[in-house]
Amino acid sequence: MAQTIGREIRQTKPFQSLQQQVVLNLMRTTRAVEESWIQYLKRTEGISPSQFNILRILRGARPNPVKISEIADRMVTRDPDVTRLVDRLIKQGLVRRERCTDDRRVVFVEITGAGLALLARLDEPVLDYVASAMAGLKRQQLRTLDTLLDEVRAGIQPYP
Repeated sequence: MAQTIGREIRQTKPFQSLQQQVVLNLMRTTRAVEESWIQYLKRTEGISPSQFNILRILRGARPNPVKISEIADRMVTRDPDVTRLVDRLIKQGLVRRERCTDDRRVVFVEITGAGLALLARLDEPVLDYVASAMAGLKRQQLRTLDTLLDEVRAGIQPYP
């Protein structure tokens, strides 16, 4: 049986609310799911999960380049400095940048052959990793969890 969040973080008093318990559980679970993938990407390819996310966005948009502002909007985890991440990917030869000829303020980014090759190397490990991370749940539980997470996000309001 899985260890409860209270035991895992050695909570000695009851949580102040069930909502607090669930939010902390969600945060701790998210970190657990991410941690070994973060280390794998760093160790095998020298990139961060945010850089990996950018590459996947660009591969999905092919053959069209994508505006940096659109990349920022589509990121799984928001990063305040997408331009800096793109700069690092350019230095690694994984993407290229081009200014719009009609509006010099607009910057387009597209994935290179090296970026596509990197993603191709990671396609199988991605599938293996997510299968491993979710191995404790049956198909119907996965569907239920997916629906519940969608509902949580839909209900989140800006906090003052």
